[in-house]
Amino acid sequence: QIVGEMVLSSGPVTGKRGYVLKQGTYTDFGTLLNSTEVVALAINDLGESCGYANKGIVGPLRAFIRSNDQMAALELPIGMYATAYDINNHSQVVGWMGVFFGGNFAAEAFLWQNGVGVGIGFPPGSLNSEARYITDNGQIAGHHFVQISPGVKRRRGFHWRDGVFTDLGFF
Repeated sequence: QIVGEMVLSSGPVTGKRGYVLKQGTYTDFGTLLNSTEVVALAINDLGESCGYANKGIVGPLRAFIRSNDQMAALELPIGMYATAYDINNHSQVVGWMGVFFGGNFAAEAFLWQNGVGVGIGFPPGSLNSEARYITDNGQIAGHHFVQISPGVKRRRGFHWRDGVFTDLGFF
């Protein structure tokens, strides 16, 4: 199984649509909450997938899970903006959630499981965090930003397990 996005540019429907390719057949995800874009980013062995949906540049950006051919927005504790990057074989989803304020963006990595999303926090000294991958035993990899000097931020990798961050350095 493969998930991805296709661009629809003719007829009454335009925008991006998520899809799953299984045994040579494409299945269109449709839309979520009147979205014009749906992007599928990951799929697990159970056929569940995740990604994001939005209304182009007007937002909000909503993380979703798709299970049993039904797509649902993830309920997360902060922000109107979120992306779900990965899903493991225990239906745990990771990504980022956040808000815009005063021209700035604040994002926190999340773990969603059993219908509940929680922020996993930030590595010490970081400004934002994003979870990008989750293993079947719940280990999470992602990145965060640190302030190097006024106006200069650098991205660093992290590993998270059982509430403990390990910094992986700059990349």
